[in-house]
Amino acid sequence: RKESSAASDVYKRQRTDPELTLRLAEVLARTPPLEMPPYARTLQVRLATHPVPETAPLILQAMSAQSDGDHTLLNALALSGDASVLAQVLGALDTAPGVALDALESYFQLHPGDGRAADPLLAALPLVPAPSRARVVRLLGQVGAERTSPALITLASSESTELRQAAVEAMGRTGGEGVVEALLGLSL
Repeated sequence: RKESSAASDVYKRQRTDPELTLRLAEVLARTPPLEMPPYARTLQVRLATHPVPETAPLILQAMSAQSDGDHTLLNALALSGDASVLAQVLGALDTAPGVALDALESYFQLHPGDGRAADPLLAALPLVPAPSRARVVRLLGQVGAERTSPALITLASSESTELRQAAVEAMGRTGGEGVVEALLGLSL
């Protein structure tokens, strides 16, 4: 049993070793685009377990080599732990909203309350497909910026039950002028 425990400890250390993760990112950055997916998936799993901010420039390098973009690379970037990648993740809202929302959800697991995302998310709200709007509203709640309150108050009266519920949840996290009064006046 001691051998099993020791082997398990070694495996756990290797899985979270930031130096190994960084080396994997270096390999990914040098890998031809068509061969990147398995490396990208492995890197994403490692970063989800243990973020390593130093991997972000290498992931961006790999992304620039991709012509069609890769969902896994964008999510790995969001999971890197580097807060400076928010602009790149938000930039994907225009071209691949579903992929960007997945990556933003990963980003906010590590960086809740990053108010820099409030205005880009508000701007993206009418542009994303209707089924994804509740996800954007939930992300606005994770941002927690009071300046989003007027939009959330309006969304809390939406005809869509899912959008209304997401707005109410987000309002509870953002606060701001008129939120309490709006919540008290709602009947869900």
